[in-house]
Amino acid sequence: MKKTSTFFIALSLTFLSIQIMAQTGFRLNPTSYVGALSSDDNADWTKSWTNFDPKTTAYPAVTDDQTLNGMLTSLPVPGEKDITTTVTLDASKVYALSGIIVIRNGGSLTIPAGTIIRAQADQSTTPKNYASLVVERGGKLNILGTATQPVVFTSAKDVNKRERGDWGGILIAGKALHNLLDGTTNNNVQMEGFNNVSFDPNLARFGGVNSDDNSGEIKYLRIEFGGFAFEANKEINGITLGAVGSGTQLGYIQVSYSGDDSFEWFGGSVNSHHLIAFKGTDDDFDTDNGYSGLSQFGIGIKDTSYFDLTYNAPSGSSTSEGFESDNEATGTASVRPLTSGIFQTIP
Repeated sequence: MKKTSTFFIALSLTFLSIQIMAQTGFRLNPTSYVGALSSDDNADWTKSWTNFDPKTTAYPAVTDDQTLNGMLTSLPVPGEKDITTTVTLDASKVYALSGIIVIRNGGSLTIPAGTIIRAQADQSTTPKNYASLVVERGGKLNILGTATQPVVFTSAKDVNKRERGDWGGILIAGKALHNLLDGTTNNNVQMEGFNNVSFDPNLARFGGVNSDDNSGEIKYLRIEFGGFAFEANKEINGITLGAVGSGTQLGYIQVSYSGDDSFEWFGGSVNSHHLIAFKGTDDDFDTDNGYSGLSQFGIGIKDTSYFDLTYNAPSGSSTSEGFESDNEATGTASVRPLTSGIFQTIP
């Protein structure tokens, strides 16, 4: 997300974080070291499930191109496939993701350990293929990877042909608080870019008053080569969290080669742990619009070959930061709730 003003406040374990822990049950782990990793190799939480060379990984070919295919002409709305009931994928299959897969209110998608999903966006099709997964308010996404069998969302392209922005990403819309105003109500705001999705211009609306809203559970997940630009300067991130509540569980997630931010929070109160942002284009961790959760154990790795190409634009410019934190886009602190997320880095 492009900003006109940026500030970052680093906070240690304070009364605020203690209060959040008491309210949500989320606990920061005491450590004997500063940072995300212990010097004890046996305690390295990045082992087994991560991948720091996804461009050359030989992923298996797609075996199911129907289940997550939103571009089928037989659908009620071609370009979008709705999940309204309980759907569980099969880890023995490799899925193709195309179009926008929408988990509607009351629907749920469960992705078991070891599942691989390969995605490819294409703006030249009619309707446009955004190749994204959107969880609407009231929907649930359960990604249940393990340390030895992570779930992987990656590019459908061949080895050494994959690049940032090959597909969209994962967006979760929740019912928690935020301070993003749209001129009418701040409880029904739409994520940028989605208003011009011609086949469903009301997608990806988020916000409410339920701070402990539950959108599901995500653990041991890799998201590779996402960050597709819906419009100029309106990219979807590797994972986008719009007013996601603290009942949602997020941990052990690696976002690699994102075409925009790796992780971005628009308000909400969701907590998280063990996050890796690897060679993303824009910010590694971006908190906005009254985000108030806790996060512990995070790694951001930059590459000078990957940076935001709008950094020198006369307007809408952005720089590639490790952290970007804003209260809201105009840089004022006059709207509530204030952004107060805490990323814990000290014992």
